[in-house]
Amino acid sequence: MNWMCREYWLLFVAGLAGLRIGYALCPEWIAQHIRQAQNPFEVNTAGHIAAILTLNNLSSVQNNVRRIIDEREHLFKLLAQQPYLSPIPSEGNFILAHLRGETVTIEKVRATVESHGILLRYFQSSSLQNSLRVTIGLPEHTEKLAKALASIEI
Repeated sequence: MNWMCREYWLLFVAGLAGLRIGYALCPEWIAQHIRQAQNPFEVNTAGHIAAILTLNNLSSVQNNVRRIIDEREHLFKLLAQQPYLSPIPSEGNFILAHLRGETVTIEKVRATVESHGILLRYFQSSSLQNSLRVTIGLPEHTEKLAKALASIEI
């Protein structure tokens, strides 16, 4: 990975997509199609500032990425230990997990974790039915989730 690609990759992992900061590395013929579909809104001042600050603080961003990767591995192991959950390996900042069997319902998981002050994302569409998404947080968030999940009666 050359220097420019690495820096742009860090913009992506720094979570700047919500500020419309992004890039594409592609052949010119694809770029022409992307330009046709491009959103008409330009990046605003907040996006420019965030991108500049991110590029000026790459070591901090890299440390945060390492922290997220480490915590993602810890969270995955925690979810996999639950007999009613089947987590899917992830390279992102979240893990998707499906409920195994019918011993525990998504409603029961939701009620239990919310009673512990934890909010997760739940899916009921046909392809993700009985699935939940856990965003990678701090170690103390993972430990709080561990206690909540352990309290679910099977």
